[in-house]
Amino acid sequence: MRSALLLTLGVCFVMSIYRAMITLNGTGLIWPTHVFGLTLEVLVTLLAFGGGAYLGLCVLDGDQKKILPRGVLSRAQMLWLAFMGVLLVAPMSLGADVLDKIMHPQWPYAQPFALHVDAPGVFLLTLLKSALLVPVLEELFFRGYLLGALERFGKWRAALVSALCFAAVHMGGKGSSEYVCLMYAAMGLLLAALRLRTSSLLAPMLVHGCYNLTLIMLSSMGIGWLFENLTLFTCALRLGMCAAFVYCLRRAWLARGVNGQIGQMERLTKKELALVIAAGVAVLAAGVLG
Repeated sequence: MRSALLLTLGVCFVMSIYRAMITLNGTGLIWPTHVFGLTLEVLVTLLAFGGGAYLGLCVLDGDQKKILPRGVLSRAQMLWLAFMGVLLVAPMSLGADVLDKIMHPQWPYAQPFALHVDAPGVFLLTLLKSALLVPVLEELFFRGYLLGALERFGKWRAALVSALCFAAVHMGGKGSSEYVCLMYAAMGLLLAALRLRTSSLLAPMLVHGCYNLTLIMLSSMGIGWLFENLTLFTCALRLGMCAAFVYCLRRAWLARGVNGQIGQMERLTKKELALVIAAGVAVLAAGVLG
């Protein structure tokens, strides 16, 4: 317990130093180019989460092969988890906007989930960092080491603590507020629940990676405005996506039964497949028109 908390404090300390450097970025004291800044972000991610996961899993907690068992997730379940990650942007952004508007009705929107990719040259590096490196390393640390280290105090207590730590690490990010951090805590709790349900880190990694990938693609296609502000259209869109998110969560949750046996809700129906294709075409059309 003590080792886990100290290691978590170490990760938070590294990230807080990095956030302080970002604050100085406006004065030109930190990095002159986007590529340099992204490279620094990659190094910080490797140091904080990669180093923390290595120390926790390999040094403090021994053999952790059980966190990535083979054959636990079916292809249909992985598909539902990927859909969840894509749709997660709706409840995350809508929840933060609603809470912010209730508590501060006179303030302008912070647009906390808008991820701006300005230069085409940094797109691939951003994609590599946010959609692959960050989800893998953060899940290895929070849902791999930390959740496992605290699990002897109760699964759901461990899930709650790991979720709060996950939110704390994201404090001070771009456009962050206490409401954004609250939504990150909810996201962390969801990812921990998926880890406990499936007994594999692949489930939260997949959801986390698809969520980050969706943020990048929305920004690069110029349609991030669909998930900002509380207009009638954006609210209706996000409420519909929230309903779809709940449906995908249910399908992913029930895709496997007790003791890892395949459940009944395994395959996509023709109607569901048609809806998936239609949704993909709609996103591509919005990107082209945007």
